[in-house]
Amino acid sequence: MMLKLLSLQWKETIRSAFWEKNLVTNILLGLLALYFALNFLVLGIFLDRILLKIFPDSDPFFIFNRFVLYYLLFDLFMRFMIQQFPTISIQPYLHLPIPKKKLFHYLLIKSIPNFFNWVPFLLIIPFFIKVVVPNYGATQNVVWLLAIAGLILNNNFISYYLKKIFSVKAYVPLIILLGIAVLFY
Repeated sequence: MMLKLLSLQWKETIRSAFWEKNLVTNILLGLLALYFALNFLVLGIFLDRILLKIFPDSDPFFIFNRFVLYYLLFDLFMRFMIQQFPTISIQPYLHLPIPKKKLFHYLLIKSIPNFFNWVPFLLIIPFFIKVVVPNYGATQNVVWLLAIAGLILNNNFISYYLKKIFSVKAYVPLIILLGIAVLFY
């Protein structure tokens, strides 16, 4: 069922008049995405040297891990502001005898191959190969990489959940902002 929904979505994208009409825009956006992907890749290749230059007496692995939480918070904010979720694409299927749970899972799976999910790996994989693999054992390597991947994908689902909550219950952001204001006052 999931593969059928994905194939129908692909056909809808390719056959749409919007795709052909904005072909130049899509090409420019693709080039911009490629530019940012290459920037992340180069940053990942030289990240250990950059961290050693900024923090000369520290291990780059520990410095990197220290900044992971800040990256995840920034990533969550960027996803919340920029990322659009494909909720409209399931509307034609709501009246069909397809369980809503399957449609919701389809939306979640469809959000995984997103640009925001894969670009961080262009930074993490070179750093992982240069710094983590030579210094730590196989078990630690796999666990660290899976943990980072899980945190990045978790950000995707948290962002999806927050957008859903904030659109349904508009008072929730006000309560959160009020709570933050009380903490810092």
